[in-house]
Amino acid sequence: MRAVILQPGYLPWIGFFDLAAKSDIFVILDCVQFDKRSWRNRNRIRTSTGWQWLSVPVITKGRFTQRVSETLIDNTRSWAHKHLSAIKTHYSKAPYFAEFIPLFEEAFNRDWESLLELDMYFIRMLDDIFELRTNYVMASTLEPTGKKADLILELAKVVHADHYLNGDMGRSYLSPEPFAANGIELEFHNYVHPTYKQCYEGFESHLSAIDLLFNCGREGRKLIVGSSDTI
Repeated sequence: MRAVILQPGYLPWIGFFDLAAKSDIFVILDCVQFDKRSWRNRNRIRTSTGWQWLSVPVITKGRFTQRVSETLIDNTRSWAHKHLSAIKTHYSKAPYFAEFIPLFEEAFNRDWESLLELDMYFIRMLDDIFELRTNYVMASTLEPTGKKADLILELAKVVHADHYLNGDMGRSYLSPEPFAANGIELEFHNYVHPTYKQCYEGFESHLSAIDLLFNCGREGRKLIVGSSDTI
């Protein structure tokens, strides 16, 4: 039982879905404090001159300690229209634009209040398109009580993991000994970003996975699950 425990992201990058593909259970860490200017509410898309941010405005005034699950979108700003417009502008010439843009039109025309619900909608949508069949579980439903590294270990134990796969940044705050003492092997991602043909010259890495989707379609799954080095 290999577990991944990670905060949700807005239109996550390919590495997020690579972790999903390698997991038996993926615990969405929604019970921790929301961090402003994080991947929770923004990501990057490709443009003819490089890349640009797509950021979802959120309500933070008087809510400094709010959890990810409690974070609300600031709908006084027309963010959804701007995001959809940017995606259409920069991906209109991508090979799979016509096939998938209706999914984004439908999503951005919905009324969203919860950032977590928005993030999970797109996560599950992309997961389904790439046929990853990930078992996502919300950490808040497991009612953990720990903090920081203790929280991760607690969640891994609750889901009966014998392997815990963490992103490379975890090397700075996780040590294998507490996991080993509980019969859990700590692993790190060691992710190598693949390359593929984008709709502009050159290659920009670490973008939202929608870049892979519009450029490679469902075939992008091969890069995520590691069955191909290039497409």
